[in-house]
Amino acid sequence: MSNAPYTVVPVAPTPTELFTIDALSMRATAVQVTNLDAVQTVSCTVFSRLDGRMPWAPSSLPDLISIPPLESRLVQIDLTRLTELQVTAVASGAGCDVAVLTVGV
Repeated sequence: MSNAPYTVVPVAPTPTELFTIDALSMRATAVQVTNLDAVQTVSCTVFSRLDGRMPWAPSSLPDLISIPPLESRLVQIDLTRLTELQVTAVASGAGCDVAVLTVGV
């Protein structure tokens, strides 16, 4: 059981970084994103790269593509061979807040 605190992040109607992690010291991570807004939908994109000199490569995980109002999504991501992982989000309206929790192993 994790006692890691979650972080509330304001999300704009344009791509907003939720977090970036150094993946070299972990094998996998669990990411939970909770849409705290009662009206807007939040869409997330996962970016990764094998080397910090390379550009970010996007990959939309189906569970994070569309998070309805007041709902939460949990995904597990294999970090084998990755150097960095980043998750961004976009609000469907003027902007909203999401709660984010990541736990790595």
